[in-house]
Amino acid sequence: MRWRQPEDLRTIEQLLDFYRQADEAILGKLTDLDRTAISRLSAESRQLAAAYAGLAPRQLAARCGWPVIEESLTVAAGRLHLLGECSFAPGRQPRLLINRRAIDAVSHHALKLVGDADSAWFSPAALDDLTIAHELHHLLTGHLLTGHLLTGHLLTGQAATTLNEQGAHIFARALTGWPFSPLVLPALLQRRSWPSRRRSGI
Repeated sequence: MRWRQPEDLRTIEQLLDFYRQADEAILGKLTDLDRTAISRLSAESRQLAAAYAGLAPRQLAARCGWPVIEESLTVAAGRLHLLGECSFAPGRQPRLLINRRAIDAVSHHALKLVGDADSAWFSPAALDDLTIAHELHHLLTGHLLTGHLLTGHLLTGQAATTLNEQGAHIFARALTGWPFSPLVLPALLQRRSWPSRRRSGI
């Protein structure tokens, strides 16, 4: 799967509007996946989320008997933001981990950029839910390597990793009611500042 950069996103409003689109539209514009693959991935992920409608991510994790653990981790000297991971090993209980330090850092950065109308979606609590939901998708779908203690992000093959990650994004968005694709988070982090149409007159 090859990725493309979105074009003509010059303000924070344009960035948010782009990632507010349906997942199918975003993946169609940013990747070389064919429409059939995108539609199938989206339908499967949303169908799984619909099966657990009404449950908050922490409630779903508790119902499954999977503990959610908070730790503060630093990855690559703080240059990378690992929001969470899930782990599984034969004979051991699956677990989900959320990285308090990374989530708080991403939230702090995002809240400096987005307007008041969208700020609640980028609070630490909202990003906690989004992260937990993402990792739940990996556990619920079994997209983990077995036989070793590995994280949900270490999957077989680059293409499978990317597809599984996008499925987890779509599931997390549907389960939490987040108005944006989670792909907005790395987009926000790519720049320290985004001009605002209101400030710049663009």
